Amino acid sequence: MNKKIYKMKALPLLLAAMLIGGLECQAQVQAMRIDKIPSHQPAMVVAVNNPADFSNGTNLLQAENRNKMEGISKPVDIQISGKVTDESGTGLPGVNVLIKGTATGTTTSAEGNYSLTAPDGNGTLVFSYIGYATQEVAINNRSAINVSLVPDVQSLSEVVVVGYQTQKRSDIVGAVGVVDTDEIKKVQAGSVGELLQGRAAGVTVTSSGAPGQASAIKIRGTNSINGQDSPLYVIDGMFINGAFPDFNPNDVESIQVLKDAAATAMYGSRGMNGVVIITTKRGKQGAPAISYNTYVGAQTVPRRLPLMNAAQFKQAITTAYANNGEPAPTLSENVDTDWQDAMFKTGLITDHNLTVSGGGENASYLVSGNFFFQDGTIKGPSFRRYQIRVNTDMKKGRIRIGENLMLSRNLTSNVNGLPFLDVLQMFPTIPVYDPNNRSGYGYGRGNLNNTFATNPVGLQEHYSNKTTSAKVFGSAFAEVTIFDFLTYKLNMGLDYSQFSTKYFERIGALRQNNPDGGPAFVDDRAGEFFNILVENTLNFNKTFGKHSLSALVGYTQQKDNYKEVFAHIEGINGEYWVQNNGTTSPRTNGFMNQRTLASWLGSINYSFADKYLIQLNARRDGSSIFTDDNQYGVFPSASLGWRVSKEGFMQAAPFISDLKLRASYGEVGSQAIGILDNFAEGPYRISPTIDYNQNYIFNNGIALGAINRQLVNPNIKWERKATTNVGIDVALLENRILFSADYFISRTKDLLLEVPIPLTAGNTGVNPIDNLASIQNKGVEFALTYQNQVGQFKYSASANVTSIRNKVLGLIPANNNQPIYGNLQLIRLAVDEPISFYALKMDGIYQNQAEVDASGIQGVAPGDIRFIDTNGDKVINLEGDRQRVGSPFPTLEYGLNLTGSYMGFDLTAFFAGVGGNKIFNEGRWWNGRSDDNFNYRSDEPFWTGEGTSNTVPKPKHGGSGLNAVVQSDRWIEKGDYLRLKTVQLGYSLPASLVQNLKVFSNLRVYVSGQNVFTITKYKGYSPEVTGAFGRTRSLDRGQDIGNFPAPRILSAGLQAGF
Repeated sequence: MNKKIYKMKALPLLLAAMLIGGLECQAQVQAMRIDKIPSHQPAMVVAVNNPADFSNGTNLLQAENRNKMEGISKPVDIQISGKVTDESGTGLPGVNVLIKGTATGTTTSAEGNYSLTAPDGNGTLVFSYIGYATQEVAINNRSAINVSLVPDVQSLSEVVVVGYQTQKRSDIVGAVGVVDTDEIKKVQAGSVGELLQGRAAGVTVTSSGAPGQASAIKIRGTNSINGQDSPLYVIDGMFINGAFPDFNPNDVESIQVLKDAAATAMYGSRGMNGVVIITTKRGKQGAPAISYNTYVGAQTVPRRLPLMNAAQFKQAITTAYANNGEPAPTLSENVDTDWQDAMFKTGLITDHNLTVSGGGENASYLVSGNFFFQDGTIKGPSFRRYQIRVNTDMKKGRIRIGENLMLSRNLTSNVNGLPFLDVLQMFPTIPVYDPNNRSGYGYGRGNLNNTFATNPVGLQEHYSNKTTSAKVFGSAFAEVTIFDFLTYKLNMGLDYSQFSTKYFERIGALRQNNPDGGPAFVDDRAGEFFNILVENTLNFNKTFGKHSLSALVGYTQQKDNYKEVFAHIEGINGEYWVQNNGTTSPRTNGFMNQRTLASWLGSINYSFADKYLIQLNARRDGSSIFTDDNQYGVFPSASLGWRVSKEGFMQAAPFISDLKLRASYGEVGSQAIGILDNFAEGPYRISPTIDYNQNYIFNNGIALGAINRQLVNPNIKWERKATTNVGIDVALLENRILFSADYFISRTKDLLLEVPIPLTAGNTGVNPIDNLASIQNKGVEFALTYQNQVGQFKYSASANVTSIRNKVLGLIPANNNQPIYGNLQLIRLAVDEPISFYALKMDGIYQNQAEVDASGIQGVAPGDIRFIDTNGDKVINLEGDRQRVGSPFPTLEYGLNLTGSYMGFDLTAFFAGVGGNKIFNEGRWWNGRSDDNFNYRSDEPFWTGEGTSNTVPKPKHGGSGLNAVVQSDRWIEKGDYLRLKTVQLGYSLPASLVQNLKVFSNLRVYVSGQNVFTITKYKGYSPEVTGAFGRTRSLDRGQDIGNFPAPRILSAGLQAGF
C-alpha cells in the first residue's frame, strides 16, 4: 500500500474531513507531524491510501464526500477471560477485576474464573482481593490473562514507631496499639485527643464541648492519686505533656499507643501513664502534589433537660414552702423564661487545610497551612487556630538531615463559670434582661424571685475572658550511617509558647448578694514556656544468618522553664481594659519554675529465624526535682515473643496467617507530681515555704523577719509502676481476620499523699507529702478486625473491648490506713477496696406513719427518703451508714467501626461506649434538693401522698433532714452509654472523570454526622464526664459539675488533590 505523509493545519480540519466522509469513516491514523504552521495551532499528519483524496493546499483540507474512507477503522472491543489463583494455584472466588480508570469490571466465580469485555486492547486490568496485594496487568491485546495473587503482608510487615526505634508490627512484643489513621481522618476534631476515642483498646478518652479544650485521656486505668494521670505525647521525636488544640489533627500520619511498662520503659519517668507517639506527614518522592481538605458544619447541644416552666414552678415552690409552714414566695408575673433556649445556640465549625508536598530521590518537603474555627454551642465561647507546618528532609551520601516545624497562633474566648449548672438553677420567672438592674440582666432578689442563682447569659456577655497564645514546636535531626549496620542520630526538640489572658468584669451584679455597684476590674495574666530536648542515640542493626540483632544506646537531656506574671486593677473607666486605666487596688504577682531531666537509655532486640523474639529495655533518669539522695531512678523491662505460625507443625493449619504469643514485665515511674490545676504549685513540695512578712521586736525596735510556716519532706522519691502483660496476636484467612488479646496487672507504689500533722508541730500551711500509697489495676483487652470484598463491594468491621478493675493496696500506715475522701466527700479510697462513690443508699420513700414507726428511725416522716441503716443503730448519719455505691471508672469500654465502599461511594459508622460506671449528677442535686430556691425538673414528680412516688421525696423548703444531702445515691446514676460518634457518607469521583476536568487528580465529597445519638439512662446533658471541674485525678473522677457536653455536629466536606 502506497502511503504518503500529508500535512494538516489543525485538528478541527481532520474532524471536519471525517464528518464530510460520513460517520463511518475508516482511516488509519498512523503519524502526526506539522511544519509551516503557526505554533499556536494544533496540527496533525495523516497517512492515507490515496493522496488524491486531499488537495495540496497547506491552509485548507478538502475531502471528497464518501461514506467510507479506506484505511480508517474504529476501535474493536476485545473479550478477555482468565483465572485468578492464590500462591498455591487454588482459584480465588470473589476477586474484583476492574479496567483501570473506568467503572467496567466483574468478579471471579467460585473457581476463580472471570470474563469481561474491554473497549480496546491497550488498557490495564486491576485485580484486588482482601488479604492479597493488588496487581495491575496490562492487556496488550491479549484475550486470555491468568493472574496469581500473593498475600498482602503489609499489615504485619508495616513499620511502626516504638520508642526510639521502628519495628515491624509482626515483631512487636509489647502492648502497642496502632490506630487506623484512615478512619480517624473522618472525625471533625479540634484536637488530636478526640481522634483516639474508641480507636484503641485500653484508651479512655473523654471529650468536652468547650471550644479549644483538649480531651482527657487515660491509658489502662488510674495510676496516681494526686499526680498527673495523662499520657506523654511524643510528636516527631519531641515530648509534650498533652495533645493541645494548637496541634492540627490533619497533620497526623500515624499514631501508636504504648500501653504496658515494657513498651514505655524507654521513656522511664515519663512513661507511667502510657505514651502516645505521633508521626506527622512528610513529602513523598514524585511530582509536587497539592491537596485541599475542608469542611463546614453546624453544632448544637445534643440534649435539653426537662425543666419546669413558670406555671409549674410556681406550684412546686409554693408546695415546698407550705410543707415547711411558710407562705408562698413572691415571684414575677408574666415572665416565663426558658433558660436553655436563652443560652444555647447553633455554632459554626469549619476547618481548612492546604498542603503542598513532593520530593526526589534524596530530598522531600511538605508545607501545610491550617485554619480552624469552632463557635460555641452556648453564647460566648469560641476558638480559632492558625497554623503553618514545614517538614523537610535531605539525604547526601551517608548523611540524612531533616526538620519538623509547627507554628501556631490561637485565639480563645473562654467559658465563664459553670453555665450548664446556671441554666438549671435560674427561676423561669426571672427575665434574661432587666433594665432595672445596673448590669442590665435579670437575677433574684430577697423580696422577689429569691434565689442565689447566677444569670448564665450575663455571665458570658457581661464579663470578658479571652486568651491569645502562640507556639513554636518541632524537632530537627541529623543522622549519619557510620556503617551499613550502625547509625548515629542527633535529635533536638523545641517547645516554646507564650500566652496572655485578659479577664474583665463590668460594673453590675449578675446574682443576689453580689455588689451591684462594685468597681469594674481587669486581670491580666501572661506566661512563657520554654522546653528544649537534646538526644544522642547510636543504633546497631544486623542480621547473621537466622539471627537478627538490633541495639540502641542513648543519652538525652531535657529542660523546662515556665514563668508567669499577674496584674490586677480596679476602677476601670469605660471599655478600655488596660492596667493604667484603673484607679484602685492594684495587685501583682508572679513566679518562675525550672526543672531538668538527664537520662541514659538502652535497648536490645533479638530474634532467631523470625520465630523467637526477645527485647530488653532500660532507662536511668536523673531529675532536678528530687534531692541528691533520690535524684536517680532506673526503669527496666523485658519482653518475649514466639511466632508460633513460623513453626513447621503449623503448616497443617494454612488458614492461620500469623500467630504470636508474647509476655512482658517492666517498671516505669513518674516525676509529674503536684501539677494539678496550676503549674505555680511546683512539681514537689520539698522546699520550705518562707513567710517574709513576720516582724518582731529586737533591741526595743521592730525588725523585719521571716519564718518557715510549712514543714516539708526532703526524702520524696519517684512514684513507680510495675506491669506484667501477656498477649496473643492472630491473623486468619490471609489476614482477613485479625485478633489480639491482652491480660495485664499493674501495681503502682510510692504514691504521694499528704500526711496530716497537728498545728502544734509548727506547720501552718498544707500538710507535707510522702511516698505512701499503692494501687493495683487488672484488665483484659480484645481487638478484632474482619475485612472482605464481594465484587466491587468492600467492607470491614473493627471492634475493641476493654475491662479494667482497680483496687487500693495501701494508704497512710501511720494513720492506720484510714480512708481518704475526694471532692464533696463523694469519692473514697480505702485499702482492699476499689476506688468508689461512698454515699447513703436509698430504699424508697416512707409512704405512711406506719412505715416510719416500723423502721425505728428517728427524725423522719411520711414523704421522706428511707435510707438503709447500714450499721443498724437506728440512726441515719454519714459517719456510720454510707456504703460503696459504684465506681467512677467504667468496667467496660468498647468501640466499633463499620466501613463499606462500592463504586466510588464509601460509608463509615463508628460507635463508642462504656459500661459499669457511675456519675454524680450535681445538676439533679440542685434541681431536686428543694431545701433551697432553684428550679425543678418537670420529669420527677414529688411525693404528695401515699403511693404517689417511691423515688422523689416531698419538697420542703429549708428542711433540715437528709433528703437534700449531697452524699446520697439519689444523685449517683448509671453512666453507661452507647454513642454513634461518627457517621460519614462520601463519594469519590471516578478517575476518568476527574482527569477530564484537567484540574484535580482526585476529588471526594462527603457529609458527616458526629455524636448523632446516644443511648443512655443518665439524666444529665452527657454521660461523657471527666471529673469535678474538668480535673482528672482519681479523687475527682465521675463528677458532673456543670460538664460542657460534646456537641452534635452535622457537616459537609471536600477533599481534593491537584
